[in-house]
Amino acid sequence: MKRYCIECDDFEEVELKKVKKTLPVKGENITLEIEEFFCVNCGEPVYDEVQDSDNLRLFYDEYRRVKGLLTSSEIIAIRERYGLSQTALAKLLGFGDKTIARYERGYIQDESPNIMMSLLEDEHCFSIIYEKNKDKLTAKEQEKVKKALNICSDNIIKYEISAEDLCNSKYNTWKEYSSKSGREIRFKANFKDVK
Repeated sequence: MKRYCIECDDFEEVELKKVKKTLPVKGENITLEIEEFFCVNCGEPVYDEVQDSDNLRLFYDEYRRVKGLLTSSEIIAIRERYGLSQTALAKLLGFGDKTIARYERGYIQDESPNIMMSLLEDEHCFSIIYEKNKDKLTAKEQEKVKKALNICSDNIIKYEISAEDLCNSKYNTWKEYSSKSGREIRFKANFKDVK
């Protein structure tokens, strides 16, 4: 594969190498191991628009992880879970038409939109937001969401546990009980069982 090398002032063969780099992102130094193209002839780094864009997204996503924000791939996963396009999700949340597209390309969201998008990870929260704003979506978009919500509901393993059983277990709360199982489980406590 050939790329233009500034040092050689010609198109030269390049190779992809892993390098450790530090980049300041919003005042925070982020260090990652990334891949860059290097000229086989002179050994200098060679600019590649696609590779540099992918690397920049990696730095932004690492910043997001450090700051507790959703990464671009997590936002994509939430959107795809409900069968929505970028524009449809933006409409549902009351964002600008291109906002979700920018977040998925790597633009770092502020805390408020991050909270809104994080809520959508929970099917119940999504359903509340959907019911309130579904008129902003087309009939076709609404059908996709309804279908996705039915699939999501079918994938949840529901497990009823009595309050007495929970109290007698080694776990302190139903959340701890649920998290230790490694599955998405909803618990319903029947408090009449408590003696």
